[in-house]
Amino acid sequence: MTGISLTRPSLLSRVRNPDDHDAWREFESRYGDLITRYCRSLRLQHSDAEDVQQFSCSCRI
Repeated sequence: MTGISLTRPSLLSRVRNPDDHDAWREFESRYGDLITRYCRSLRLQHSDAEDVQQFSCSCRI
C-alpha cells in the first residue's frame, strides 16, 4: 500500500482513552477520509459512507 503510513502504536494506545480528545482528533484527521473512501469502494452511497466515518471517529469505547 503506497501512500499510507503505519499507525503509531502510541496513537492506538491513546484512542483507547475516550477522554483523550487530541488523540481522537488526530485519528479522525488521519483516517477519516480513508474510512470514507473505503466505504465508497464497497459501493455505499456518499452520505452513508460519511455516516460510517462519523460513527467510527466518534465511537469512544
